[in-house]
Parts: sequence; structure tokens; C-alpha cells
Amino acid sequence: MKIAITLEQGSVSQKFGHCEGFRLCTVEEGKCRESVFVPNPGHAPGRIPAFLVEQGVQTVISGGMGEGALGYFSGAGVDVVLGVEGSWESALQGYLDGTLAGGPNLHGKPGGKKPEMPEDFNRELYNKRARCQFPQ
Repeated sequence: MKIAITLEQGSVSQKFGHCEGFRLCTVEEGKCRESVFVPNPGHAPGRIPAFLVEQGVQTVISGGMGEGALGYFSGAGVDVVLGVEGSWESALQGYLDGTLAGGPNLHGKPGGKKPEMPEDFNRELYNKRARCQFPQ
């Protein structure tokens, strides 16, 4: 399995399309066997998702992501975990341990601040669409 984590100065980036690059981790038997940094190939509609799928990525971990990338990944069968903050190492370990809690999509939020959830927020639809679990 290959996991891509968005990076900005060593931490999980809140902006998928505008991150510095990606930490690509090859996971075998529940452990990261290889980890490489890949620079962002440039922001353009569909370019980054297509690039990551070509690299064999099956899961993407990020703070935030736009609708276009979410749709592309959903169609390609790539799992996406959003609302993640902190170091890429802790995000990866949490994912491998099954303890990584996704959160609200932080895409476009100034300073990566978590938005207030609207009263009519549909948690079930979000989980289905983003292919991740929204914490209770």
C-alpha cells in the first residue's frame, strides 16, 4: 500500500493543491518500509490527483482538499482522510494504528483554523463522500 501525506514545513499541510510536496510512504505488513519526499508537481485541475494515482497511491492524508480533487480520488477508489494536523510521522503512525481521527475539511480556511460545523451538517454523507470517518 502507498500513502501520500501533504507536507508544509514538515507538518501535514492544510492545503492539498498548494502544499510543498508529499511524503510517499510504502507500507508493508503494517509498517512504513520506504518514505520519500516528492515535490508538488504544480497546481492545475486534476494534475496532482492524477500524479499521485500514477505513483500508486491508495490513501491520501491532508488537512484540506478542494471538491475537484475529492471527486477525482473518489472515482479512482483512493481513500482520503481530511482534517489532519501535526507532524507527518504522527499522522502516518495514527493511520497505521487505526487511531487517526479525521476532522472537518480545512481547505480554504485562513490559518488552517477548524471551521464551526453548521447545524445541518450531514456526518453520514461526509463520511461516505470523503471516504473517512468524521469524529463524533
